[in-house]
Amino acid sequence: MGTTQQRFMRRGVTQFLFLKDIAAATNIPTRAELTGEANATQLSGAVSDVEGFSLENTPPGNP
Repeated sequence: MGTTQQRFMRRGVTQFLFLKDIAAATNIPTRAELTGEANATQLSGAVSDVEGFSLENTPPGNP
């Protein structure tokens, strides 16, 4: 059985931030943590290219 992979396309504007602190144990930041100037450092200007996104799938029943 052949497999196909669709190309991943980011929509909109991608921003790269360094966060000093994320309070949740899940490491999912809140909007306040993302927009707070004391917590978030904008790194978007230093990033020139993003590569390496791929989709992986393990069909049910195949370990």
